[in-house]
Amino acid sequence: MGAWGTDPFENDTAADFVALLRRTRKANRLGLIRTAFEECDRICLLIKQGTITSSLSERDIDELKSSRIANLEWYRKNGQEFPFHIFPEYASEEAWIKHASTPVAVDGSDEALRAIAAAQILAENICERSSKGRAVPLIELTTDQRAELSGIAINTLECVLTNDVFAEAWGQEWGDVSSGILLIDNALMPFKKQPPPSS
Repeated sequence: MGAWGTDPFENDTAADFVALLRRTRKANRLGLIRTAFEECDRICLLIKQGTITSSLSERDIDELKSSRIANLEWYRKNGQEFPFHIFPEYASEEAWIKHASTPVAVDGSDEALRAIAAAQILAENICERSSKGRAVPLIELTTDQRAELSGIAINTLECVLTNDVFAEAWGQEWGDVSSGILLIDNALMPFKKQPPPSS
């Protein structure tokens, strides 16, 4: 997941998502926010139903073979020994293909990190009076849009918090990550549409 911190934007996935939103026309940004929530919900549901794995396509493996050759060449040109003791899969093309072809368990990290970043962006746009503190400005939201999107974001964040596989991927840092998620959750909660009182 390429994390350098536990805050919503302190990882490569979130940084890429923020960059994508900034390149996208303001009118279309809400669509990407919604998609981030939907994809996270989908993957969390699949994980709850059982372990899911992903495999690389032949094209991906071919690209990785080229990458392996380029990495080895870089070390050779720079007069350095490649650290095969750390990356034994680089030892031969056969070992590399076997490594790259092995299905890996999906923990929903990318989807969760995008959803957390999306929820943070939403919270900033709903709660911040000035646009100066916003990572990505969205269109002005109506009261109904705020209520609907806050509800969707809160439900998605709850899915993230109950994704044990994602939590395990963070190890000891999970406490900080989950605290940050709860802060976003708490910021959005007042805007969530409340169910009508029972009579």
